[in-house]
Amino acid sequence: MDVQKEEFRRLEQQIARELDPLKRIDLLNDLAFRIHRNDPTRAAELAEEAAQLAEENQDTDRYARCLLTLAATDETRSRYTEGLANVSKAMDIYKKQGNQAGIANALNCGGILHRSRSDYGKALQWFTEAVELFESAGDVHRLAATLNNLGSVHEIGGDYSMALEAYLQALKLYEMERNEGNAAIVIGNIGNIYYYLNDFERSFDYHRKALKAEERMERPYGIAHMLGNISALYKKQENYESALESLERALKIFREIGEQRFEGTTLIKIGMLQELSGDQDGALRTFQEAADILEEINAEGDHSDALLRIGTLQANQSQVSDAVETLSKGLEKATRTGMEYILRNIHQALANAYKQKGDLAQAYHHLQEYQHQAEIIYGKEQSQARAEMQARFDVESAKREMEFHRERADYTERIAEQRSKELSTTAMHLVGKNKLLQNIHLGMKDVLEGATNASSSRLNDLLHQVEEDLRSGDDWQRFEEMYQLVHHDFIKKLSEQYPKLSGTELKVCALMHINLSNKEIADLLCISSRTIESHRYRIRKKMGLSGDINLAGYLAGL
Repeated sequence: MDVQKEEFRRLEQQIARELDPLKRIDLLNDLAFRIHRNDPTRAAELAEEAAQLAEENQDTDRYARCLLTLAATDETRSRYTEGLANVSKAMDIYKKQGNQAGIANALNCGGILHRSRSDYGKALQWFTEAVELFESAGDVHRLAATLNNLGSVHEIGGDYSMALEAYLQALKLYEMERNEGNAAIVIGNIGNIYYYLNDFERSFDYHRKALKAEERMERPYGIAHMLGNISALYKKQENYESALESLERALKIFREIGEQRFEGTTLIKIGMLQELSGDQDGALRTFQEAADILEEINAEGDHSDALLRIGTLQANQSQVSDAVETLSKGLEKATRTGMEYILRNIHQALANAYKQKGDLAQAYHHLQEYQHQAEIIYGKEQSQARAEMQARFDVESAKREMEFHRERADYTERIAEQRSKELSTTAMHLVGKNKLLQNIHLGMKDVLEGATNASSSRLNDLLHQVEEDLRSGDDWQRFEEMYQLVHHDFIKKLSEQYPKLSGTELKVCALMHINLSNKEIADLLCISSRTIESHRYRIRKKMGLSGDINLAGYLAGL
């Protein structure tokens, strides 16, 4: 932690010295993002300063990045509406730029905000879109992070198979790029999924794998917390000895790094295991040690939990007066911190203690308070259950909607592909037809030179019919109608963007757009290849294209 603080201090000093505005923007934004979890208010100040500088320097890309950092600080501060507004601004910038990576980053950031505000349907949609974009771009790191986010939404929605699939994909990518730190986090998530599925053997495997990774990286917090997860699994299997051993290892680490709150809460867990193992005296001593530590650091919520357990054990050992005193002290602290579950349990313990003492009035009072707290908790649990059901419904609805849109997009793509083939076939048919008519026209002219007066009149009539057919715009009109179905308003937009282009030049552009050669275009329009070259020259000039830009490639990109 001290190393991290030193790094932040170094960045602050670097920012203070930096005179180049663009470098200063990057430094401000970098520091803001690094500290947005621990100090969101300061992070927001830094990101706002960076965003203002980016605006002043008319650097829209940097401005968009600063907006996403601001959105991250908004999420930490539970300012979800403001965060989504910042994401929307960044998204608009990236869409105008055609920046797919930027759009994907904005979608991922927006997905996190939607998840935090419990809008799981939208979170699922945004994360899914971001995954597709990162996948297309080949951005392995961001793809893995977004898959992990996607897995969390499926987990919240209770779809553990989909959550597992997303987490496993994320893990594979992190392992591919040898990112052991993030891989360890995902491994822990996978372990939790198997825990929910009651597959404790696999849950053990993954938590042990995560523990080994944390140990290789020498991350004490990660090691200690993973030992806590493993202890919970042992406890579930009633293997209290192994559960206790894991917690004692975690306790030693928390003591070594001076993390007193986790030292106290781990002692409570150890005391609970001692109690389950029948060591009442050992449990009482451990709970008292936890209480002393938690009181010293003023962690009132956890301290009230320790006092509840001490008072309950004292009552069980017939130390009724001590129990009432301990529990009453715990009640004060739990009331101040609003710890409803602890309040309920303390009132129940006090009711039992006063009953033992013979003070039935106080016993009845605390029994009523116990019932009141139980009703509050029940109401909240019901609301939570309804919220979880709604979350599952939202996620399922979003999945069905995405599947519908995907199927519709596939259908539209198939239709477009079919129409494109039909357009190419029609174009080549017209090219062939016109080429044949031109050959017939030339042949008839040769025949006319040696024809008798009797036959020349009829041949002239046929010659005029061929010439009329070649000049007719009917074929082009039918072709243009089909072209519009495939390429919509390409010709219209081109004429609006380049109003100086003539009708024939627009036709040449449209035919180049579908990859017809100069010869094919000449045959289709019944003009010479040399004339097509002249049209191409004039088109480039009117569009203001330099010689190094390929005209066909440019038209394909419009």
